[in-house]
Amino acid sequence: MSSEALSVFCERINELFDRFKSRPGLRGTNKEFQMHLGVSEGQLKGWLQGKSEPNIETLKKIARIENVSVSWLIGEEKPPKDNSPASVLAAKISQADAQTLAQLEQFYNYLEYQKKVQDSPASNEATK
Repeated sequence: MSSEALSVFCERINELFDRFKSRPGLRGTNKEFQMHLGVSEGQLKGWLQGKSEPNIETLKKIARIENVSVSWLIGEEKPPKDNSPASVLAAKISQADAQTLAQLEQFYNYLEYQKKVQDSPASNEATK
């Protein structure tokens, strides 16, 4: 791998680690990410610091596990931009302050409640 590709790989593996840390139900530790990828602590540390590179088989494995391409991992292709409404909303929520998050949670709970009411058998009988 060229020094440029190694630098890009370092950025991309760090990006994947950041994504991993934001997944629900995880503490987001190096150890969890290392186990997720099935690599040693030393390997992951070297990659995250840009001091070492994986072999091609390990690149393929990382790409498969993280649902990315090897070409993306080494910088031969640009990352896909996800402009789906859910992705855009998630990006906005991830930058929201505590008060806004609390209000969003209340609103979400209200919507879930409304859905349950609409789907309840009593509601269905009333519409007949």
